[in-house]
Amino acid sequence: MAYATVSSGTIENIVTATGRLQPREYVDVGAQVSGQLVEIHVNVGDQVEEGQLLAEIDSTVYLANVEGTRAQLRNLQAQMSDKRAQLELADIQFRRQKRLVETRMTSEESLQIAEATQRSAAAQVQALAAQIEQTTSSLRLKRPA
Repeated sequence: MAYATVSSGTIENIVTATGRLQPREYVDVGAQVSGQLVEIHVNVGDQVEEGQLLAEIDSTVYLANVEGTRAQLRNLQAQMSDKRAQLELADIQFRRQKRLVETRMTSEESLQIAEATQRSAAAQVQALAAQIEQTTSSLRLKRPA
């Protein structure tokens, strides 16, 4: 039987491997807006929690875009006021021409022109209403939550 003397020391266990290390989980990160990053709050490999701020995007271009859309909406609303006034005038002129035709004080052609002008003005009001609706919808998408 053999005996050995016990002594203290360090034990090392070395593992060597070749290949690529792969993370156990991947997380896709996306944003509803794009732009230049101002600051990144995490590093590659950091563990993150739901709702944690990961990065900040420069909002200058985004805010300018929203302001541009607001200005476009105000412009369309001003155009709508003008078109409604034109429609009101066309209605008055059509009614006047209709009365004058009944008393034979104007031509049938004048009545037809007044009627066409009235229909055109009504169509322009409808077209502007659609543009306002579209721009309002676009603005709702651009507004920050």
